[in-house]
Amino acid sequence: MQNYKFNLNQRLEEIVKDCIEQLLVLGVPISKSIYFSTNGGFSYYGRTHYGAKVKSKYGCDFFVTINRFIEQEKDIENTVVHELLHTVKGGMCHSGAWKKWKLFINQNTDLKITILSKVKLAKEAYKNKKVFEFKEYNPTTMDLLECPECKAKLCVKKGTCQTKDGKCKYLCSKCKKRFEYV
Repeated sequence: MQNYKFNLNQRLEEIVKDCIEQLLVLGVPISKSIYFSTNGGFSYYGRTHYGAKVKSKYGCDFFVTINRFIEQEKDIENTVVHELLHTVKGGMCHSGAWKKWKLFINQNTDLKITILSKVKLAKEAYKNKKVFEFKEYNPTTMDLLECPECKAKLCVKKGTCQTKDGKCKYLCSKCKKRFEYV
């Protein structure tokens, strides 16, 4: 018995249903109890959750979200299938069953499932972004930060990274030193 529930727009729901159908035809043992919804932002493309809270809140074994800002259909399909593989028994990590079925999908379909990707998102996804690469620096809207030890540079929206004492709250990933305002 299938228990798929959708809180998606029509286009995304159709893509998800097509992906489910394709995986079932291929014999991939995905869960038959999944609640699908969207997420936003710029930091991840999909997420899969499970457990007692998911079961009590959504009435399904898994809760899968897909970023509503993914623009290209092939990117949506790859993301949906990536997340569906997490619903395979033993598939919550990117190893074991997930990896086995990822390799199978990549060899037997035109999909290219990866652990990480650089999917292009709609511009609206970045409206709340606070940290930017140095090449994106705009002095009118951003503060420039620098690591005092390795001199790595980072840009942030003006006024977004100060602690109560006026210091920067971001630490350099290399040196673990607190960035300083330039």
